[in-house]
Amino acid sequence: MLKKLLKSGTAVLAAAVLFLSAMFFTDYSRVSSLKEPIFAKPEASASTMSTTAKGIGYRVDIKYHFDENGNRGIEQIGMYAFGKLIFAAIT
Repeated sequence: MLKKLLKSGTAVLAAAVLFLSAMFFTDYSRVSSLKEPIFAKPEASASTMSTTAKGIGYRVDIKYHFDENGNRGIEQIGMYAFGKLIFAAIT
């Protein structure tokens, strides 16, 4: 009985780690392509020039610029995991 419970618990834990890793690497791939993350949700921001999006164990800081037509684009983006910078780009 204990062996079966341990096996089930391990499978659930492995599935959760796999799911969270897939979320992280999807957002990492988008950020490294200068796109906004999918799974990290933006916090409410009073400014339209920058925002912070938070995921599980990571955050993405984005600064925007506006062109002459008023279209918003990403000027600077940085991704932090557990407080450490793991990717940054400036256009």
